[in-house]
Formats: sequence, C-alpha cells, structure tokens
Amino acid sequence: MSSPAVPLEPAPRRVLPLLLLLFQGTAWGLTFPTSKIAVENGIGPAAYVFWQTLGAGAVLLAVAVARRRLPRWDLRHLAYYAYCGLVGITLPNAILLAAMAHMTASVQALIVNLSPLVTLAMALTIGMEPFQKRRALGLAIGFGGAGLLVMNGAGLGGSAALGWLLIAFLGPLCYASVSVFNQRFRPPGSDSLSLACGMLIVGFLGAAPLAAIRGEIQPLWPVGPGELAVMIQIAASCCGTVVQFEVIRMAGAVFFSQVTYMTAASALIWSYLLLDESLTPLQGLAMLLIFAGLVLVNWPGTQRAIVPSPVQGEG
Repeated sequence: MSSPAVPLEPAPRRVLPLLLLLFQGTAWGLTFPTSKIAVENGIGPAAYVFWQTLGAGAVLLAVAVARRRLPRWDLRHLAYYAYCGLVGITLPNAILLAAMAHMTASVQALIVNLSPLVTLAMALTIGMEPFQKRRALGLAIGFGGAGLLVMNGAGLGGSAALGWLLIAFLGPLCYASVSVFNQRFRPPGSDSLSLACGMLIVGFLGAAPLAAIRGEIQPLWPVGPGELAVMIQIAASCCGTVVQFEVIRMAGAVFFSQVTYMTAASALIWSYLLLDESLTPLQGLAMLLIFAGLVLVNWPGTQRAIVPSPVQGEG
C-alpha cells in the first residue's frame, strides 16, 4: 500500500523567503560600515538618527496610508510607541553611532548581534522562557565571546577605547529590552506595519529635539560620502521592516532568525571591502564564540526563536 503523495510547495514560494533573507542580511550588514563613513564625514549621531527615522517613518507612513493601516493613537498604543521608538531606535542608535568613532565597524557588528542572546537572558530571568540546557550553554558561549571583545578592547586602545566599547554594549541591551517589552505588552489585534510606523514616528520626535539642541540638523545635499551613507541607512530601514514582516509571514520567525548570522557575516565582508577592516585573532575567536552561541540559542526544536526587533535599525 503506497503512502499518499505529499504536495510540494511551488519552487518560487520556497526560494523567495531565502532570497529575501539573503537580501536583508546583506542590507543590514552594509549599514555598519556606512554608519562609520557617515560619522567620519561629519554626520553627527543625532543627525544620523534624525534622518533615519524621518526617512523610514515617512515611507512607512505612506505605505500605511495606502493600505489603510494607520497607527492608532490611544494611550496604550502611545505608550507602546514611546518605549519601542525611544528605547528601541533613538537611544541605542545614538549611542552606537557615538561609539562608532572609537571602534571598527566589524567589532560593532559583533556587539549588536549579541542582542538575541541578551534578549534570551532577560526572558529567562523574568520567567518568560523555560530553562533549557542547550540555550544556557549558548548564552555562556556567546557571552564568553563578548568577554573576549572586552579583553581585546582593553589591550588595544587603553581605558578610553574600553570605555566606549562598554558603552556600545548598551545598544544590544536596549534592543533586547524592547524585544521583551514587545512580547509582553504588544497591543492585541494591532497590525505590525502600523506599529512599526508609530514607533518610527515617535523615534523621530525623540531624535529631532536632540539633533536641534546639538546643532546637527543639516540638509543631505550636496551629496557627499556622509550624506550617501545616511540615504543607505534610510533605504535599509524601510526595506528591512517590510522584508521582515513578509519573511515571517511566508516562512515563520524561526526561519527569519537566521538573518542574525547573515547580518554579522555581511557586515564583516562590507567592512573589509569599504573600510579595509579585518579582525584581530582575538576578535576572530570572539566572532566564532558569538556565532556558536547564536546557533545553540536558535537551534531547531527550542521553545522559540529569538529574532531581531523589526525596526531596530542595525548600525
């Protein structure tokens, strides 16, 4: 007796999520060296976040209007936008951009990609995730890699470089707190596009006065290397939000969680191509440990994949 045939999904439906994932990882990875290029060419951290949130927020708002999925502005949604927009976009991006002047783009890419590990550590601490030995081992290995980065920073650049390295670790801490907040307090029945749009709008409202106070608001023309880098970040933020929603819809959150590895790998490649950066042996070992930790944390069969925040704005 033959078993019934199992219909296969059409090839385009199986290939498209993978192609989108590759595109997203490549785009997000590009934002690390371009953010360093922007900082080195006179674009201040507050100005960078100002244009990133303004550009990406305007595009997503236009999409939300076209689809009739505008953000809601009741008290619950406003509180959600405020926390996710300010703690998940404005604050960490400003911190990371300020720290970027004191480290390589490659090292910052490794630091930012600790976010899934920090998210899991927070979720375990407050009881949102069950304890699993495999994931605990992944956390230990991944944070061991972070420790090597700290040792490397102390050895290469002295106390000042180490201080900025430790400040940069606040970035993934912010992103992780937003991921946990999103899981616990996401308004029920809300559309992801409208939520992302609201987060970017509030993120812009937080970045605008900061950029104005610091005197960093400046036009993006004439277009030089710094201005072009900002435009790339805007495009990556817009595409990243839409692509993430679509890939999760087509293939699920576990599949999309693999973008973490692709982003880190592509950031290293882009940093080498654009900035001629390379990792020291200790940084290379740290990268391997962080990657190993991420693999164990998101291993198939674990309770839930830890994925990046939709609009965390890598880099």
